[in-house]
Amino acid sequence: MLPSIMSLDQPRWWAVGWNSERSQITFRVHRGFTRRGKTEIPPDAPGVLSLMRDCDLTSFSGTLFGESFGFDGGRLIRDQGDADPDYAHFLLPLPLLRRVSGACQYCSDDASMREGCISCGGTGEERSIDWREVYALGGTVSLFADMLAYPDAPAPPWAMQLIELVISGSREQSGISGTFGAFVASWLIGQPLHARLSFIEQAMHAARRCLLGEDVLIDAHPDWHFYASVNDDFQSGWLNVSIPGNACGINPKGTHFQPGFPYEFYDHNVDNAMQVLILLAGIGALCDRVDQDVGR
Repeated sequence: MLPSIMSLDQPRWWAVGWNSERSQITFRVHRGFTRRGKTEIPPDAPGVLSLMRDCDLTSFSGTLFGESFGFDGGRLIRDQGDADPDYAHFLLPLPLLRRVSGACQYCSDDASMREGCISCGGTGEERSIDWREVYALGGTVSLFADMLAYPDAPAPPWAMQLIELVISGSREQSGISGTFGAFVASWLIGQPLHARLSFIEQAMHAARRCLLGEDVLIDAHPDWHFYASVNDDFQSGWLNVSIPGNACGINPKGTHFQPGFPYEFYDHNVDNAMQVLILLAGIGALCDRVDQDVGR
C-alpha cells in the first residue's frame, strides 16, 4: 500500500519552507529518500522531454542529491553548507523575470497619468517577462514535487508529513493543489477566526517582488492584494489564500471535512508558473510556522 498523508501518521520524507532572509523557497528531503528504489529522473524521461519541447528548454539535471535539480537557470540548488544529518537542504532562488524593455507607451509622455497607470504600475517603464525562465522554474518545481510523491517505505519515524503537493508549471497548464496534513489542519483550527495570517501574505508579496520587481500600485497597499485567513464558522481550519490575478488563490476542496483531519486544497484561476511560485512561497511559510509552533 502506498503511503498517504490521509492516513494521519505518514512520516516525513520531505518538507517545503520559505527563507524570509534570502526570499527563497526551500525544500528538505530525507537522505534516505528513494522512489521505486531510485533518486534520479533520467533526461530522456517522457515528462522531461515534453517540457523541454513545449517550453523551449535546453538542459535538465534530474539527480535528486546532486548539486542542482531542474531545468536551465531555474534549478533547485543543493545547500552544500547544511549540517543536517537527516535531511538534504535545497534552495530555489527566485530571479527577476520582468525586466525593463523601454518607456511605458501609455504614461511616459504624460507624468500626470503615471500614478494610476495600470500598464507599468506607476514606474513609467515598459517591462517584459522572460517566459522561458518562468517555464524553467515551473517545470523544476513540477517534476520535483512529482519525484517526492509516493516514496518507498519504511519512512523515518521522528516527524510527520505536513503536506502533499501536486504542481504543474508548463506553458499549457499551471496549477498547485495538494493535501494539508493533520498537524497543519489542527494548527489552522487554533487560529482566530477571520484573522489575517500576515506571515503568509508577506512571504507571497516578497516572492512576487523577487519575480516581477517593483509595482507601485501593489506595493503601496500589499494587504489589499495578498490575503490569507481562516474563514469558516465550523472550526475546521478552512484556509483561503489569494494573490494578484483574476481571483487567483487556493481554497479547500469541498465544503465538509472533519476538524483536525487532513484535507485537500486546490487552486483557483492560476494562469502561469509565477503565480504557482508565489502561492508556494506562502505554503512554505505556513509549514515553517506549523513546525515552529507544533515542533518537529
